[in-house]
Amino acid sequence: STLARQHITVAALLERIAREAQVFIAAAGQTLTVEIEAELGEVEMNLDIDRIRHVFVNLLTNAAKYSPAGEAIVLGAVAGPLGFVRFAVRDRGPGIAPEDAAHIFDRFYRVPGQSKSGAGLGLTIAREIVVAHGGSINCASELGQGTEFYFLLPR
Repeated sequence: STLARQHITVAALLERIAREAQVFIAAAGQTLTVEIEAELGEVEMNLDIDRIRHVFVNLLTNAAKYSPAGEAIVLGAVAGPLGFVRFAVRDRGPGIAPEDAAHIFDRFYRVPGQSKSGAGLGLTIAREIVVAHGGSINCASELGQGTEFYFLLPR
């Protein structure tokens, strides 16, 4: 299926996402902080906004689900390598063990011993959307410290 690309600045994109995410993040008792590297705000991206929105909402919903109340979730954008933009969602949740992090994007993979519901498809779909845009997605996590999901998209 083809991407319906539109131009949007990094700042406008993250504002739009934050406005929507604020609702379910506040409901889970957390706060949302947006951090954009200064020179990136006005950079124009050419994206399928609905699909990229789906990626952010999936990552932010997961962050809200696994973070303790009172924690801040960070939605960020910094310049990545090779002219890519690096978008990230960081939480201060329990973190993901390295052996689970290796499989987190696999279809139907569920972290063992995990009580939260879900089909385990969200991250697989998120990865498909990012890859369709010519990007890549990954996760960096430390047990007890939290998790960062980040994805690179070409400018």
